[in-house]
Amino acid sequence: MATLAFPAEALRGRPDWKGAEATVQVIDSRVRENFGRFMPSLDAVGSYGYVRDITRSTNGNTWSAGLVLSIPLFDRLSGLGDYREQIHEKNIAEAALEEVRRRARSDWESSRHRRTRRRSPK
Repeated sequence: MATLAFPAEALRGRPDWKGAEATVQVIDSRVRENFGRFMPSLDAVGSYGYVRDITRSTNGNTWSAGLVLSIPLFDRLSGLGDYREQIHEKNIAEAALEEVRRRARSDWESSRHRRTRRRSPK
């Protein structure tokens, strides 16, 4: 008897799979956000306006532009603990997701086995 592959559709419809998958995605986004706090950021800023000076009777447009470089220096060690904790939480969530996948596969295989046992002649 040929072994059938476990169908991915068997996972997609399960609420426990959807919940575990959503948990992994949320924690993963938190990990990426926290890691981004360690990196320097470069922002472009600009402004545009109109100036009217009554005393000198000068009117005109004014504008400014610039770049802002932010380098996190002093909060790095405090954020490192949070980052490591989130990595640990992500590993736990991924293990839970894998457990749901195993349980779903086991359910699928036992269901398939029951169906083939019912169909076989006695």
